[in-house]
Amino acid sequence: MFTEPILTPNKCSFKYYFMVKKVSVCMTLVLSLYFQKAAREMKYSFS
Repeated sequence: MFTEPILTPNKCSFKYYFMVKKVSVCMTLVLSLYFQKAAREMKYSFS
């Protein structure tokens, strides 16, 4: 699927790369918040 190298100065690929980067950062933030919430709820249920 990805036949051309990633380092080609292609505007479309750069846009795609930044979009993926943004999405992965958002996912990481959401997951960390979710895990914090889950850990808090588990702590409450155990105590």
